[in-house]
Amino acid sequence: MSEEINCPACRFANSSEPEQKLELALTAAGRKAGPTLIEFFIGLAIIGILAAIAIPNRSRRHGHPRMKACFANQRVLAGAIEMYNMDRNEMIHNLNEDVIDLLVESKYLKAKVVCYDSPPGKYFSTGDLAQDGLISCTRHGNPENPINPDS
Repeated sequence: MSEEINCPACRFANSSEPEQKLELALTAAGRKAGPTLIEFFIGLAIIGILAAIAIPNRSRRHGHPRMKACFANQRVLAGAIEMYNMDRNEMIHNLNEDVIDLLVESKYLKAKVVCYDSPPGKYFSTGDLAQDGLISCTRHGNPENPINPDS
C-alpha cells in the first residue's frame, strides 16, 4: 500500500484517485494572477516612446520620396536633352511640354516624364540648357534649390 503524500507548496496530493491529481495539478499551474500595476505602466511607457518616435517621421515620409523621384526625373530629362544636343545639329535651349514630347518621339525618353505629386508639378528650365541652365519643377524646385513639400 502506498502512502499518501501532500505537498504544501503546490497542494498536490499523492493519492490513488487520478481525477483528484489532475484537478489539483491544473489549479496549481493556472494560479498566476494578472499583470501588476508596475508591469502595466512599463508597457504603457514603451508604447508611448515608440509612438513618439514614429509619429513625427510620418509627415516626412509622405512628401520626401516624391521630391527625390522628381529630382531623379529632372536628371533623366537633363540626360535626354544632352544626348539630343550631341546627336543633332540643333540645340534645345529651354524646356516645355513640346520639348518633352519631342524627346519621347525621338526615342530619347521611353515615356513622358511627369511629377507624381498632388497637385502635379510641371517641368521648366531656368537659363539656357545648352550652357548651364537648370531644370526645375513648379512643385519641388530643383536639387540646388528645393521647395519644401510640407509647406
